[in-house]
Amino acid sequence: MIMKNRGDRVLSGMSSKDPNYERLLRIHQQVERIGEIAKKIGNIKKYEPMDYVAGIKIVDIDRTS
Repeated sequence: MIMKNRGDRVLSGMSSKDPNYERLLRIHQQVERIGEIAKKIGNIKKYEPMDYVAGIKIVDIDRTS
């Protein structure tokens, strides 16, 4: 959350013509994505595994949250 808020501040004060703007924007988008994934993991009540490669099972966080 702290990184997201700081990213909002930095991007809002930065010109889109700045050479680092696109890089920071991508980082900011990935930080938001991490937050969404963390929220899904926190909401897991029951694990629903799904098949992965080589017979490995993983938790499908989209179905379980």
